[in-house]
Amino acid sequence: MDLDVVGSDQLTSLLNTWNQYIRTSEIERAEQVRKNVQNKLSSIEENQSKFIDYLLLEFRHQLLQKNSEEITSLLPKVESYQTEMDGLQTFYFFFLKGIYLYNTRNYEAALENYELAEKKLSFVSDDVERAEFYYKLASLYYQFRQTYLSTDYVKKAIDIFQLTPNFSKRVAHCELLIGLNCVDMKQFEQAEVQFHSALDCANKCKDEELKKFVYHNLGLLYAEQNLSEVALRYLNKLSSDKEYEKYPTILFLLTREYCKLNAIEEAKFWYDQGKRSCEIQGNQEYLYRFKLLNATYLQSNENYFEETFKEGISYFYKEKLWLNVESYAEELASFYKEKERYKEAVDYYELAKEVRQKILEKVALK
Repeated sequence: MDLDVVGSDQLTSLLNTWNQYIRTSEIERAEQVRKNVQNKLSSIEENQSKFIDYLLLEFRHQLLQKNSEEITSLLPKVESYQTEMDGLQTFYFFFLKGIYLYNTRNYEAALENYELAEKKLSFVSDDVERAEFYYKLASLYYQFRQTYLSTDYVKKAIDIFQLTPNFSKRVAHCELLIGLNCVDMKQFEQAEVQFHSALDCANKCKDEELKKFVYHNLGLLYAEQNLSEVALRYLNKLSSDKEYEKYPTILFLLTREYCKLNAIEEAKFWYDQGKRSCEIQGNQEYLYRFKLLNATYLQSNENYFEETFKEGISYFYKEKLWLNVESYAEELASFYKEKERYKEAVDYYELAKEVRQKILEKVALK
């Protein structure tokens, strides 16, 4: 293709190629095409529809790269063109904004945007894009612990990905999500099957990043069965990775499982690692979760336990992290019940009940 003179068809071809590399996570190729696109930006700007396509792809590219500063600065510019978008562009706008909100753990707002995107799904003729949307929506429903909705959508996604060449890794990610829903439903044997199927794919593809996801999920699987020693076998495979400190979820599980085994020195080591990681990344949610772990296992002061849990629950409620509110409110209620402080126990059991209702209300129309 001669890119020196860029016509409408050539622009479309170039943008489609860029999109293809983004959705298959071929970062180096996507970056190369992106540079070609930006060299032709003056031609693109002459066509408003193509320029909107460019902005949406740039937004998607930055999401793939996890460049939070670029995403934050780009979003208002994309939003400024919302009224000029056609049906397909509107789908991508809400879909990509939903991904951004999901990544920042703003799950309620993410769901609102995914639902708006779903109303425009009829404009999407590409089956792979539909599958990607189903997968992302399934991932969000998993965060709300709506296991049946999550499983239903991820199965729609996997049915498409399995029929599409070069999408075996996406199939593996779907298998991981199915497995996580199985864990929530206590279907541990089926979860293990799904995780090991994904691990086979990771080994065949020599995809170390995918392998990390599998080890993390296997660690979670055995942790949920209180098989801490088995869980730690998989989690310690991750702790040998020099980049483990970027993943507070892994550090949290390592700390918790060592706490369960009463291996206090190891637990304190991973607690310190996790707390520092959260402070560096500004991850307030997990910083509070580490504090609550500390109050539960590593401190013996009941007043500290009570105040730390109250503070944590208040933060989670303010941030609308309802699953955290529910689980920690029930834990604090159990503490009060053991101390025969029944009024306070009832208050926190009621709080847990309230947020369960909030979660249900978010998906009541599905």
